[in-house]
Amino acid sequence: MDPTIVDLSPLITLLTDALTPVLAGLGAGLIAFCKARLQPGVEIVMAQVGLEQRLEDCDLLITGEGQLDSQSVRGKTISGVGRLAKRAGVPVVALVGSIGDGAELALDVVDAYLPIIDRPMALGCAMERTADMLKATAANLARIWASCR
Repeated sequence: MDPTIVDLSPLITLLTDALTPVLAGLGAGLIAFCKARLQPGVEIVMAQVGLEQRLEDCDLLITGEGQLDSQSVRGKTISGVGRLAKRAGVPVVALVGSIGDGAELALDVVDAYLPIIDRPMALGCAMERTADMLKATAANLARIWASCR
């Protein structure tokens, strides 16, 4: 190899191993060549919508997750908004499509989680009924919240 050419493959391999598989190639290249830095998407969105300031007048934060499981607290939206709300002293409830293994780990970032599924059903049926089940669960949560105030 020409001595003036630098072999960056060890750096790219190191960065790729540290990134998610979906962003590995692009992320590693941007970090290596453009001095980019990684930032969780939820942090960008929270800053753009001014969530921290909005929490100052907030009594309850309701968030959602398709399936709550051990992955949910590892950089997903629920973990970002939950941690921010907890720091602001705002209780957090997550409305979730289903509960998977390790869901209890989310109690570090939410105060409670409620599944919206109202009976056993196939995934296709659950997807079709999501809006109605979410509305019903949110209404139940609102009644519970109102009764405790």
